[in-house]
Amino acid sequence: MKFLVSTFILFIILSSSIHAQQIKMEGFGPFKMGKSVDEVINTVTKDKGKLKTFKGSIHMSSKSLKGVFEIKADLENTSNNEMAAPYCSDARLFYIDEFTISGFTIQKIYLHFYKNELVEFHSEYSTDLNDAMTAKYGEPAKKTDPVISHCGGVSGTALDMTTQGYTNTWGQTDSTGSYAYSYLEDNYDSDCHKQYLSFFIMTNSVKERAFFDCNYAAEKALTAQKAADKKKKSSDF
Repeated sequence: MKFLVSTFILFIILSSSIHAQQIKMEGFGPFKMGKSVDEVINTVTKDKGKLKTFKGSIHMSSKSLKGVFEIKADLENTSNNEMAAPYCSDARLFYIDEFTISGFTIQKIYLHFYKNELVEFHSEYSTDLNDAMTAKYGEPAKKTDPVISHCGGVSGTALDMTTQGYTNTWGQTDSTGSYAYSYLEDNYDSDCHKQYLSFFIMTNSVKERAFFDCNYAAEKALTAQKAADKKKKSSDF
């Protein structure tokens, strides 16, 4: 969950600040922006097997899931859901453990669909994927930013550890809102142990924002309804 929250925050920052080269971001392999659920998932399941369903958070699950899953929101235990859990009827979320394109494998893929269009592709960082994006869309805009980690260390003394975060961006946030970026950083946990954060995202930021807005409104309505139901049960006691 922490990983997804960090990813979403970075997504918002990049959406407002990236000015990369003028190219049309179509996608790659079966993962073409704007394609329907059937067009994308039917192609994927030909190689990966039958589509399955998973309720809750794959990140929080102890199971090692293999294959293609549609992730459903757990309406009874909302704290157990992925950040992008589809409460909204227009939103759908899929997970693929890995998929091979042109000889290299992409792992831990999340697909966001809004109104039956692919609006975001999210996966683990891959050097091969970076190279493939550069071959197809040209050299990315490169950016390096300092990453400051606050940690205690073995002695318990507060420390500020500075490392670097590296962003490669293809495309731009133009009227269509489509672009892609990879992010790689090393940082430190609260005990000053080095760890790594990395991912790749291809998104239509305009429609992805609509995806999250719809989900937020639907989740808020669900929470309000639960509170009202609970209050009614208490008054009927």
